[in-house]
This record gives sequence, C-alpha cells and structure tokens, in this order.
Amino acid sequence: MPQQIISIVAAIVVFAIVLILGIKTKLLREKDLPDSPYSLSKFQLWLWTIVLGPAFILHWGYHGDTHINNTFLVLIGISASVTLTSGMVTQANVARNNANLAKGLTSTPLKANGSSSGFWIDLLKGDSDTLSVERLQHLVFTFVYLCIYVTYFFTCKQASATSACLPMNFIEFDSAAYILMGISSAGYLVGKGVSR
Repeated sequence: MPQQIISIVAAIVVFAIVLILGIKTKLLREKDLPDSPYSLSKFQLWLWTIVLGPAFILHWGYHGDTHINNTFLVLIGISASVTLTSGMVTQANVARNNANLAKGLTSTPLKANGSSSGFWIDLLKGDSDTLSVERLQHLVFTFVYLCIYVTYFFTCKQASATSACLPMNFIEFDSAAYILMGISSAGYLVGKGVSR
C-alpha cells in the first residue's frame, strides 16, 4: 500500500512538472522566442510524455515491477522520431531559404520564422500558411490513441476469477495499429517536407 501511495504522489508531481513546463515555457514552440509558432511534433511528444511518464510510475506502484511493453516503447519512439525528423526538415527548409536569399532568389515564408497565430491554428498550419489536412489527421490520431491508452490503463483487469482487480495495466496494440501510427506520422512529415 505505501508503494501505491508513493507512486500516486510521484505520478502527480511528474504530471504537474511536465504540464507546467509545456504551458509556462517556450518548450512547445518552434523556436525559443516568445511569439514563435507552436510545433505539432513537439506537442505530440509532450502529450505522450505527460501520459507515459506517470503511467510508468503508477504501473510500478500497483504491480511492483518496472516492465514496459512494446506499445510503450513504440509510442515514445514514434513521437521522439517524428519530433527529431520534423526538426531536421525545418532546418533543411531554413537552410534552403537562406541559400536562395544569398543567391538573390525569392525566399519562401517559413512557419518557423513567423509569429504565432494561436495554439490550434499553429498546430494545423504548415509553411504555406494554410491549414493542412495531414496535420489535422496526425493530431486526430494522436488524440484517438491517447484516449484508448489512458482508458485501458485505468480500467481494472483481473488475471483470474479469484484474483483482485488491478488497474494500471499497459495496453498492447497490434501491428496494424503501429502501421496506422506510422502512416499518420509519415503523412505529416511528408506534408511538412513538401509544404512550400
């Protein structure tokens, strides 16, 4: 029982720290500037961190182990990979723009160099300054998977008819779910790369 209480307190502290950092700092913005646009990939990684960090602690508190499953790894891995790749695409677009400017060619307006149009608009708007269906689809599937994960995690599961009901269980998605996540992420990244 003390382990469960410790895990609940620790999970709340971790949740609060990650939440405050996301809300009160420039952590979720494209650049470290006050009016820089918000980044969809950073927001997605932040969402999974705010869920998976406390989930890991609560699972330990209720089950007494620190074992994680493939779904846990895939979710954090896809989110981190999308964030890193998105950053590289942004840097490549900025470098291409700077090279064009140096040659006296016309430059393309880049979202990362602009100012915020508001949180949700920033998440859905690409470099072309229009709303992007790829970004919308990526955001929707992020929320869908997040809801499924959280609902399953807090649902009681019994190992047998005589065993106690324990919540805090990790869901195991099948390979088709991973493929759908990958397609959603790839669609967003390709859209970001070709958006001019």
